[in-house]
Amino acid sequence: YPVVFEAEAAGQFLQGLLLAFSAQNVLEHRSFLAGKVGQPVASPLVTIVDDGTLRRGLESRHFDGEGVQTRRTAVVEGGVLRQYLHSAATARRMGVPPTGNGVRTYDTLPAVGPTNFYIDYGSASPDKLLREVESGLHVTGLSGLGIDTVSGAYSQQVEGHWLEKGKPVRPVEGITVSGRLDEMLLAIDGVGKDLDFRTNVASPTIRFRELSVAGAA
Repeated sequence: YPVVFEAEAAGQFLQGLLLAFSAQNVLEHRSFLAGKVGQPVASPLVTIVDDGTLRRGLESRHFDGEGVQTRRTAVVEGGVLRQYLHSAATARRMGVPPTGNGVRTYDTLPAVGPTNFYIDYGSASPDKLLREVESGLHVTGLSGLGIDTVSGAYSQQVEGHWLEKGKPVRPVEGITVSGRLDEMLLAIDGVGKDLDFRTNVASPTIRFRELSVAGAA
């Protein structure tokens, strides 16, 4: 069925996906995105950005934990994987410039972490994305850990509303949606314009053309 993730749920989904964009995980063969730079990995509607210079961003800063200047990094642009998020060490190993994503505390070695990480806004209103669903699911909340960024498997319990002819007809809870992350990203057929930063990882409303849905609606 078509499945619409409202903005907050889509942000939670992106939070779980974040580890796949870490160059450290790519180097350690713990990301399904390894070796895919320059290839389409998502719908052309999808641009994913990490921006440490974002005005009033919750995690904006001039420099990362290693003293590297932060910047705006489009990791996915128009559906194409452009680069990973790097610390200075991973950038050296891959022979690319660092992206200003080195994070550390006073007693740890540098790791790769996000600044303000988000799916860029699209052109559709959330209402339009819902109205176009003949029969499907509107997800307003996620529960549990269901994202495996190594294998690309996805399965998660959700809550929300069942849609018929674009309108909610009954609430649902304990429904499971599942798919493969590579196929899911390519199947995004709608991106809303309601991007709002409540945390440093955010997304507008997104709609998947088709996901497996299990449970009693």
